[in-house]
Amino acid sequence: MQQDIDTHISAFRHYLLKKDEGAKPPYLDVYDVEDMFHELLKTDEVEVAQELLSYARSLHPDELLFDQLLIELMLEQGEASEALRLLRKYPDQNDLMIDNYYISAYAQLGKIKLARSYADKLCKRDDFDPTDGYYNIGVSFQEADMMEDALHYYLLAEKYDTSAEIYSDIAHCYMMLEDEDNAIAYIDKSIKINPFSDTLWLEKADMCMTFKRPADVLKAAEYAIAINPEEERAWFYKLGAQLLLSQETDAETTAQYILSHFDIDGSHYSLIAGIYADSEKYDEAYEYYLKSEELPTENPIFAELYCKTLLNTKHYQQLIDFITANEHLVELNEAILGLSVDAYRELGQLDKAAELCNRHQDLFSAKIALSGIYIDTGQTGKALELAQSNLRENESTVTYIFAAEAAWYDKQERLCHEYLKKASKYSDESLKIAHIVCSEMVETLFPDYKP
Repeated sequence: MQQDIDTHISAFRHYLLKKDEGAKPPYLDVYDVEDMFHELLKTDEVEVAQELLSYARSLHPDELLFDQLLIELMLEQGEASEALRLLRKYPDQNDLMIDNYYISAYAQLGKIKLARSYADKLCKRDDFDPTDGYYNIGVSFQEADMMEDALHYYLLAEKYDTSAEIYSDIAHCYMMLEDEDNAIAYIDKSIKINPFSDTLWLEKADMCMTFKRPADVLKAAEYAIAINPEEERAWFYKLGAQLLLSQETDAETTAQYILSHFDIDGSHYSLIAGIYADSEKYDEAYEYYLKSEELPTENPIFAELYCKTLLNTKHYQQLIDFITANEHLVELNEAILGLSVDAYRELGQLDKAAELCNRHQDLFSAKIALSGIYIDTGQTGKALELAQSNLRENESTVTYIFAAEAAWYDKQERLCHEYLKKASKYSDESLKIAHIVCSEMVETLFPDYKP
């Protein structure tokens, strides 16, 4: 069966390459198209999948299945509004899958009540099959990042399905909901069913990294490597775990193995540098960045790690030059703005830091940073005015603490004390956070506080 699918896909790819020369498309029946479409999505060949559907729909414009596959593709690409337009072609269609698509589309659009309403409606249908039905609803909610709803339906599905797949999905939901014990328990259930799946061991490595359990990350990565030594991600998890466990010699051996066995285009130097940076080993990270042929100009997470490395190795101008050339990253990751402001501060260029903040004044981090710049330049009244404006938009521990700091430097101790008390309503850790921001403020107003 798989061989037939691969043959059909190969023939269709050949047709796409030669169609301008008059090549004829291969014969495909309806179910060939469905199997080929899902296989292409598995291998991320979205453009070929789109061409396949376009061709299939031109032959059978009234075929519901092809519309369903197109809706699936739209939802896969986050095009929920377009998917809804197509779904409305079938207002009276009595089809379980159509209802599932409505759940996905409304969930992606943030129309939570409608998504839940369709889910409830689907479960009450006479032809609803709980064996697959609950699971499919869970998938719809999970793809829209509605983890509590996804978990609810996955746990219902578990009553009918005790496969490795369902346990893995339940584990992922628990991880996203920061429930460490249940996340690990369910991924272990999944692995117990399929202990020779390197994919499941990698999922466990990822979870353990999220929950800061480096010893377990290392163990999971080594199991994955034992099953499939050619799985690059397992080696990267192993490297990260070794660094977090302060196994520097072993980590360097792993890094060199990655470079010698997997690095074809020189891009792995940057990936390894990012792992060192994530472990706060910035000097080593900087040396790997120097060897990299490409800097992380597209991925905002790796860009943040690069900026952290430059800041912590005191390459301030290099950081500013990088952000000046790639300022779009600031909108993708607000932490990068803060790192840039810190670099400007070290260079004594607070005027340029303020200009950067003003260019991105829609970002919360820019407002907080600009308040700090006003304090540093003696404009405490402006700092307090901005901090109070932030409070009107968003009351939280952070906004109250930064308003308290501005009030403190503007010599309004009573107001400062009031803001710190309000901050404590949002977090028991508020004084600890405030002490990091301004220790003098906390120790003066709360003399009994012990850091």
